[in-house]
Parts: sequence; C-alpha cells; structure tokens
Amino acid sequence: MHSLKTSLKRALALVLRAGTSALGPRGNVLDRVRFLFLLFFVFNAAVSAFLGLRGPRQDLTQLIASYSLTYLVLYAARGYWKGRFPLFMDVIAAAALFGSGLEVSNALRLYLLFYGVLLYRSLFGSAWGVTAITSMFLTALLTSVAFASQGNPQQPLIVAQVLVNVPGFAAGAWLLHQVKVTLMDYIEALRRERVLTRSADELVAAENLEDVYRAGIDGAVGLVESVAGARAAISIGSARTQRQVAAGPPARLLSIAEVKTSTLPPALQGVLTGLRPIRMRLEGSPLLAGREGTEGGTFTGFAVASPLTIEGKLRGFIAAAGATALPKGVEDGLGRLGSSVALALERVNLAEDLRRSTESLKSSEARFRSLVQNSSDVITLLDEQARITYVTPAVEKLLGYQSGTLLD
Repeated sequence: MHSLKTSLKRALALVLRAGTSALGPRGNVLDRVRFLFLLFFVFNAAVSAFLGLRGPRQDLTQLIASYSLTYLVLYAARGYWKGRFPLFMDVIAAAALFGSGLEVSNALRLYLLFYGVLLYRSLFGSAWGVTAITSMFLTALLTSVAFASQGNPQQPLIVAQVLVNVPGFAAGAWLLHQVKVTLMDYIEALRRERVLTRSADELVAAENLEDVYRAGIDGAVGLVESVAGARAAISIGSARTQRQVAAGPPARLLSIAEVKTSTLPPALQGVLTGLRPIRMRLEGSPLLAGREGTEGGTFTGFAVASPLTIEGKLRGFIAAAGATALPKGVEDGLGRLGSSVALALERVNLAEDLRRSTESLKSSEARFRSLVQNSSDVITLLDEQARITYVTPAVEKLLGYQSGTLLD
C-alpha cells in the first residue's frame, strides 16, 4: 500500500514537472491561480471525453464533440503559455463549446465543462474582453442545449434550467476577473518596490551628478516599463526656469538650453507650483521626447511628474511617461523616487562643495606657507604665553640666529 502511494506521488510530480516544462514556469501568484484553473478545466474535459467515448452512440455528433474537446484543451494550454488569447481563437472556442455541448447529456457535467473554461478564460484580458467572451460562451451553451434537446417534449424546461444558471455563470466570470485584477495590482506593486529598492541602492552609491541622473532615469523607466513607449526625464531648475538634464531609455545626459516654466504644459507647471505628483496627458510636448533617436521631436501620451524638493525648495522634477495609460500607483512610486533623487543630488552637491572648499583651503595654506618661508623679513608666531612657536628662515641672514634656537 505504501509503495502504491509513493508511486502515485511520483507520477503526480512527474506530470506537474512535465506540465511546467511544456507550459512555462509559474513565476507569480497569478500564474499559479491560472495553472490551477487550467488543471480544473482539463480534468473536466478529460472526464467528458472519457464518458463520451464510452457512450453507446458512435456518430457524427460524438466525433464533433471529441474534436471540440481536443481543441478546447489546446486552446487553454496555448493561452496559458502565451499569456493571451487572440480573438479568432476565442470565436473558434465558442464554436467548439457548442460542438462539445451537443454530446453531453448530463446537465451537471455540461455545467462543469462550460464553467471550467469560462472561469479560466476570465483570468485573462480586460473587463470588456471578459464581458464579450462571457456573452459568446453563454450563447454557445444555450444554443447547444436548445439544439441537443430538439424533439424532446421537455425542451422549454431544459432551456429554462440553463437560463436560470446564466446569472451564476456571469457572476463567476466577473468575480474571477476581479481576482485577476487584484492579483495583477499586487504583482505590479511588488515589482515597483523592487525597482525603488534597486534605485535607492544605486542613488546611495552615486558619486557624482551623472550617476544620480542615470540612476533616477533607470528607476523612473522601471516604474512604467510595462507600458508601451515607456520613457523618463529629469529637469533641474527653479520655479522660473527649467533645463532637461537627462532622459531615457537608455539613461543618458542631455545638453539642452533652459526654458521658462511658463512655456511648459499647464499640468507640468502645476507640478512645480503645487509641489506634488500629478498625472497628466501631454500633447506635442518636447520635454519627454527623450527616447534615443527621437531627440528634437515631441511626445504625445500619458505621464506622471513629481517635483524634486529639498527642505521645501524646488530643485526640478522627474517624470515618467508612456504611450498608453499608466498603471495605478505610479504617482506614489515616482514621488518616493523623486525624494531619493533630490536627497542624492543634495548629498552630491554638498560633497562637491566640501571637496572644493578643502582643495581651496589646502591651496591657500600652501600659498601662505610659500610666501612666509620665502619672505626676506623676519616673521615670528607667538603663542598665548608669548613663546615663539615659529620663526622664518630669514632670521639667520638678518640676525645670525638659527631658527631652531629661538623656539621655546
């Protein structure tokens, strides 16, 4: 008995490994949920195929149902592997559901088959896409039941029973779609956190302004990398003038003349005056036309900009944009990234000022020492007790004393 259980466990593990290799790795929570619903649907399709083959009838209807089930399994597996379903495959799947429903005589088995594929398909695509797919699949269900029950005196009752379950099918599809949306938001939030953590590490390690700009651009692009045409820009200046200093991808420095803030789009002016992240749509803006090879052009699309401030003083802004609408949470992420960039800029500027001050002090000290040591006059330094602590070498020429003999 123990050996049988062990064999079954090994067989199940082998099947799961084979499925993972064929369909691709399940890298996040949503992929795992999709994989479970894929297994649920494939199991129902296998049961329907097995019971159909055992049936007494071996006619054209049974053949159509077998091919339809085969297509549905391949349809589901291909969608999991690619992560999307083309429209033409959805239309064929609706026809296949109609064909498979012609042979299923048991209402519970029919509902499980349709419910399995509908719930699984609801984990992909947009809300409008799921609505359209639900309508197509339920139409296929009703049509197949009506067609299969032709000649049955209880046909109206059978169709009525299916209609009663239609709201449940639609509600289940909507619920699974909301689960998918929630999981996608969760996954996107985790990805943004990883981007912000990596950017924070790079900004801490930045040793000059160029490193800060590049780290900021990489972080901003990373926040919107899932959007088509993702891009970012950093502008430095004041409430009166701004100068774009960096853009991406790839992250690179720019040499662009200053512009007056009054010439910027009104939404960007609102970022500089309100000192808060703002989501906007830009039309023909040159500021975010910074993808490599598009310099000198304009950008039309969606953007989020966040000010760069230190102690409430404006230093510039950082912006991320894309050709399509940006996901939720970008404002918060860009605001946190902007704070990190502003702090890094302040730290680098302070370090540069300190370096220059130190070099200037060393240069002044060396110049003073050179002037004193080469002076033809006798210069002495006394401490608070009037003791000689230093005397210039000229004392030997003028007074005949060794400078060391005069020191107390």
